[in-house]
Amino acid sequence: MKSVMEPIYNFFLEPFIPCLPIVATDGTGDELSSLREVNDKSLSQIIGHAVKLHRLYGVEDAYYALYNPNWKFVDIPPKTLMQYYYFLTVINIERYDLEEMRKYLDKLSDYLKGMEKLEDEWHRRIHLLKAMAATLRKAEGWAEQVLPLFEGELHSEPWFNFALYFGCMAREQELYDEADTLLKKALSLAPTELERAIVWCNLGALSFARDDWQTALKHYKAADAILDELVENIPDSELGLYRQEVKRNILVVQNLLLMSRDEFQITGRLPRLAEGEMALANKWEDIALGYVRNEVYEENLATRNSIRFSNNLYEAIRYFNRSEAANALLGNVLANRTLFDREVKAFINAGYVTNDRRLLQIALQQAVEINETKAIKGLIGDTIPFTTLRELEEFCQWIFKPVKGRRAKIGRVNCLAMLVDYLPDGYILQTLSLALEALSGQFSFTRELDFKRPGIKLLGGLLHRLPAEKQEEMIKRLWEEFEKQQNYLIRSEIVEQLQVYKQWHQISSSYRDELAVKMLEYLQGKAGGKDLWSSQLFYALVSLSQYLSEDMQKKVAAYVIEEARQRNSDAIAVLHNEWLLPFVPDDLWVDTANHLVELMRKEVAEESDRHRSWGGRVWGALLGIYLPYLKNDIQAEALRALFNYIDADNLLSYNRALALHNLSIFLSENMDVAVEYTESIKKICHNCLEAPRKEKERGFWYDLEDTDVLAAKAAWLLVTLDHEDTRQVVHAIMRRSLAAESDGLRECLLFLGRYAHNFQVDDGLLGEILGRFLGELKNPDERIRGAVAYYLPIVACKSKTEMYWPYILEIARRFSKDESRAVRLNLVQAIGETISSWPSKYRLEARPILKDLKNDLSFRVRSAARVWDREH
Repeated sequence: MKSVMEPIYNFFLEPFIPCLPIVATDGTGDELSSLREVNDKSLSQIIGHAVKLHRLYGVEDAYYALYNPNWKFVDIPPKTLMQYYYFLTVINIERYDLEEMRKYLDKLSDYLKGMEKLEDEWHRRIHLLKAMAATLRKAEGWAEQVLPLFEGELHSEPWFNFALYFGCMAREQELYDEADTLLKKALSLAPTELERAIVWCNLGALSFARDDWQTALKHYKAADAILDELVENIPDSELGLYRQEVKRNILVVQNLLLMSRDEFQITGRLPRLAEGEMALANKWEDIALGYVRNEVYEENLATRNSIRFSNNLYEAIRYFNRSEAANALLGNVLANRTLFDREVKAFINAGYVTNDRRLLQIALQQAVEINETKAIKGLIGDTIPFTTLRELEEFCQWIFKPVKGRRAKIGRVNCLAMLVDYLPDGYILQTLSLALEALSGQFSFTRELDFKRPGIKLLGGLLHRLPAEKQEEMIKRLWEEFEKQQNYLIRSEIVEQLQVYKQWHQISSSYRDELAVKMLEYLQGKAGGKDLWSSQLFYALVSLSQYLSEDMQKKVAAYVIEEARQRNSDAIAVLHNEWLLPFVPDDLWVDTANHLVELMRKEVAEESDRHRSWGGRVWGALLGIYLPYLKNDIQAEALRALFNYIDADNLLSYNRALALHNLSIFLSENMDVAVEYTESIKKICHNCLEAPRKEKERGFWYDLEDTDVLAAKAAWLLVTLDHEDTRQVVHAIMRRSLAAESDGLRECLLFLGRYAHNFQVDDGLLGEILGRFLGELKNPDERIRGAVAYYLPIVACKSKTEMYWPYILEIARRFSKDESRAVRLNLVQAIGETISSWPSKYRLEARPILKDLKNDLSFRVRSAARVWDREH
């Protein structure tokens, strides 16, 4: 069966086609898209190239060949521009992009007004084009403009297609009389029996819309009779499917007639079609996706008291497997990969909508099989789709079954790299073996073929789960791979794992010094020059250096100081490290402070809401850290620069908040300085506390523009220095927290918790703070729930009564089962820090909660709970 719409679009593009041989395209498109200025000749070439693409590859390719925001039109006559916007209007009608269609149709109309003479053929085409646009926009009065075009003698193509299109649109917009006229015209213009059958079906649909079921049945049967004859003579599977659909419509109409006479309905069956594996695979995939959608639909409709039984998941998996088998019979690898991808997406969407872990587990297994890293990363992180140890062990048993397929092998390594923290202890050695095997595998720039990078990531993540001697052995193995491989991607992955490793104290001192020497050689360029991973290697070396011998620390410190003198931003950022402080000379602090002040002033002068610099350092925060190491005039100048920086509302709120945080730490430890600058501090803090909430647009800068974070930091400085009535400041933050979200809400809650913990608070205000925390118990953001889980027990310990403890205990039980690892970790931390202050009755009741946390699925949570349990 041919498309009904194709002759219409061919008619619109006919003026551009005659002189263009339609052959495979060359590299012309790349040259045209790279133009900056487009003249009459190049625009004609662009139009011709787009027509070729439209005929060869379809409408989307043509659209992207026609449109480039970087083009600047120069010396182009109005007629060429009219043709260009005409073409864009046609293309966007075919794409059904109503906004783009309206935009280019307006431009086309503007150019038509300025043209003195235009051929009749162009007028007719543009008139039809505007009529089609009006049907898509459902504008009133379009039918009256169209009907006169179909008077008199007309050719079959494209007028049959136009009559059918406009007749169908008129019916859909309930213009039944106009639809009847246009469809009957289409019937008289139909060039073949198949087109006649299509028109009869449309007339049947028109009668159906008018509730004239007897006429509808007559029209559908007329179409059915034609299709029966055609199917016998023409072996076309799409034609057979169309006949099946017509027969279904006949059954529906017959049942409506019977229902109108209160008679029993027909339960007719249609004979099955002879379909090949490709058609069956597509059909079964659609059925499987339908079962998944049914599960979501039924679960969403279920009430709290509903009892629902369903085998939707069973049926969905059954039909997915049938579709996979049909594709496999044809050797259609790409079809099965597409099928698996859709299956993963369907189960993930359904799992999150219905909150059904089984669906997410199915999705995870399938994502592992096809190495869909984005899905794996989304399913395994702070939360996992497993709630019990038994479910997790069943998944581990499945994942360690030997497989031969490359994608499945890499998918398992990628999955285990994400799952390291949740692995039961019994699977660590198997995981280590798999990581080493992957590390010895092949490398490829394409992640689909690369074993090495997933192996490195898995081995690095596994280090903290290994005994000390094994950790050293594996770090040696990683460094050997680093020295052996010259590829940037492999080296970068290895250095990243060394950078995040925090247990250098467990490595022998001799190997620590040996590794530091090698790192230093690479950084100094003695082993092949610096590379793009040098920054990561630098931070790994600084982290390692606090455990080095004194002689080795001197060598590393000399390198860092030399780099800082050369304005290396990485070196400047680490000068405050405790092990490095004894080696930093006074003149370097002065030089660094002057440099930071200069950078901050430049940032204040250049930044704005419309212009944000990328990849910059938080210079204000760094200068705040370095204040204790500055003296006299240099410190005074740095403070003034910081005050201006924090008060500059054209900067990102995030950068200002970090600077204010570090400034408040310095001032709280140096009250004499705080007293000297009291007025400046009060002014700045009030400006930040009263900063209006910005209208934030979702995107990269969203959380970085949050003025609530800044307000919370300013409030903490005010209450720390005791400049104001603290109750007034606390109430101001409470008010802001009611409308805050994301990082802003978290910072407001952290302020309230820290305030209650560090200051004497009366029971009335304490109750208000506890009430604010309780209001966020069910917040969907795990960072907010984590703040609540940490500070609720801490704040409750400050109360002189026991009235809050039953609630605190119940909330602790709930948070111990929270799906977020961060929430459970914060709860362990809070219980461990405060349990000695709990009333004795509730301390005993907290034991089962700690016991549950000691058996948590997360290794980090288990370890933290066991540490606190030993201490208490």
